[in-house]
Amino acid sequence: MNCACRVTSAIDACQMLGVGTTTVVSHVVGRKDHAQAKLLFNQSQVLAMVTGFVFLIVGLAGRTRYSVAMSSLIAIVIGVVWLTTYFFARDSFLRFAVADWRPRLDLWKQMLTIGLPAGFEFAMMAAYMMIVYSITRPFGAAA
Repeated sequence: MNCACRVTSAIDACQMLGVGTTTVVSHVVGRKDHAQAKLLFNQSQVLAMVTGFVFLIVGLAGRTRYSVAMSSLIAIVIGVVWLTTYFFARDSFLRFAVADWRPRLDLWKQMLTIGLPAGFEFAMMAAYMMIVYSITRPFGAAA
């Protein structure tokens, strides 16, 4: 699997998790069920950590090529750390609660059922772009 495919797969997974999580959390927030929103948020964090760990292992296998391709890695790390600080504040509507981190497969299924179609759509767009770039590459930059 080349570097572009690994990055595309990670983006597809993020798209899938983001759409599924946003949808289920927004539904319970609309019902004003703060406890369920917090639980779903924390379950999505655990699911994202599991997915992230899988992509970490895959990424470590090709870390040299990936690092060369991604010169903005430091900016990404700073952005993630900065965003994460919001979820530690006591007055945040959604915040990290380690007590809610025990995996709940029923909630994961709910998030993935909604998110999988969006992730698949994103994967198809990425596959289409890779095919187009593969075909046009021999014609040079002018194409």
